[in-house]
Amino acid sequence: MENTKRNSNIELLRIVLMIFVITLHYNGMGGHALELYTSGLGFYFTRFTEALGVCAVDCFVLVSGYFLSYNRKIKTKRILHILLVVIGLKFFDSFLRIFIDGNNFSLRHFVACFLPTNYYATFYLVLYVLSPFVSKLFDSFKDKKQASVFIGILIFLFSLFPFCLEFANHILGFNVGGMNTVNAFTGSESGYTIVNFLLLYCVGAFISRYQINLKNVCLWMTYLISLICIFVLEFIDSDSALSYASPFVILNAVCLFMLFLKISFSSKVVNCVSAATFGVFCLHTGNFFGTTWSLFDIPVLKNSRGEGTDKFLVCGVCDDRRMLWN
Repeated sequence: MENTKRNSNIELLRIVLMIFVITLHYNGMGGHALELYTSGLGFYFTRFTEALGVCAVDCFVLVSGYFLSYNRKIKTKRILHILLVVIGLKFFDSFLRIFIDGNNFSLRHFVACFLPTNYYATFYLVLYVLSPFVSKLFDSFKDKKQASVFIGILIFLFSLFPFCLEFANHILGFNVGGMNTVNAFTGSESGYTIVNFLLLYCVGAFISRYQINLKNVCLWMTYLISLICIFVLEFIDSDSALSYASPFVILNAVCLFMLFLKISFSSKVVNCVSAATFGVFCLHTGNFFGTTWSLFDIPVLKNSRGEGTDKFLVCGVCDDRRMLWN
């Protein structure tokens, strides 16, 4: 039986996570706060908000794994709904930019609007299609201990080990090509992989299946310690520290998710607002996003080729290796 109950505590978490995502994108995509603040209080504040919000995407995937942990069948209607939302908002985004930014709408742009080019939606749909098989996998475990070993192996192979390799490569300059268990040539790719999403999905399913319940003190202490580790590591190796596949980021996301699970309340307002979070994500990561920042008179920075940053989309932090050209 699929776990479909959605309490206001999780809906509130979704809202908080979307605020985190918007903050991350303001820091590195469109707002460029990370580049604007290079010293003083602003410098440390933006880095802290990066550390605070980087767990958001991981947490969203944990929620999906938690509520789909007993899913037995794939609903075509659900897949079409996600695709139509992404495509519909791409059309809205493109037409809105025409009126505000004065861009011409060509046949090429029109055809491109039918492509659901949203990495999160793509990975979510992959997980959804795989969810019945993941459910059968968890059904096959004899007990909690066996499931725990499985989750531990996943975390070691696809989070802890790649993180240590990449961190060692940055600090000590070791050549670890061919050793990474996620991608032999590009490493963990900052966690923007289906491998990391599947790992997090399984962790969410594990929490749901075995009703993992830790004391608040333990969760808060672990959450704060992992947050501090992420913040400190930013100044040593920001790529590893802010990777969605980092064990500290994953631990941070798990603790935050479990803390919200313990909250019990009901609010129609929260549930209503939460329903718009996916739409907000699709809109503010679109082409129109760069234009909206200009309305706040935020300076346009230049990349290494002298081009305005409103011409590219950066995921999470300002880093050419994480750049997705329009």
